[in-house]
Amino acid sequence: MNGIMDLKAVLDRAFLPEQIKQRKGNFGNMLSYVETHSVIDRLNEAFGYKWSWEILGQELKGRQITVKGRLTVKIDGETIVKEAFGSAEIELHKGTKIPVNPLGDDFKAADSDAKKKAASLLGIGLHLYRGKAVPAQKQPQMQQDRPKNVIDVSKYQDFAKNFNKKYATAE
Repeated sequence: MNGIMDLKAVLDRAFLPEQIKQRKGNFGNMLSYVETHSVIDRLNEAFGYKWSWEILGQELKGRQITVKGRLTVKIDGETIVKEAFGSAEIELHKGTKIPVNPLGDDFKAADSDAKKKAASLLGIGLHLYRGKAVPAQKQPQMQQDRPKNVIDVSKYQDFAKNFNKKYATAE
């Protein structure tokens, strides 16, 4: 890097359309995002592999996994720390309490979410939050991608609340 302005240009640079994906968010809104490897590539480009990520805490409550992480970089000799939370919901096979994915995969998803959020605090991917993303092509909707034996619980507003009341275990 040839200075702070070069670094800012790398951090603020929009992702290419083919890197941008879409998924269904809350209330049926379509959200644009990039995969974690694209954010890691950008961090490596900006900081020459001299950055670190630390998981500060993780929690499993009902079907919700929350991870708190810390991204640390050096800019002009000064240590900069950005902390963020990420989350993932454990998806169950329809009519069962059996998770669709191994629990470790859901923890990794929450970790990736936290890492991407922390990187956004440095400017990486901020254009996605501003609604200026241009995906290469519209991604299939979530329901079409799911196996037929999996229920899309996003349709049920009180599902998580009732699930936690019924199945959450005391720590």
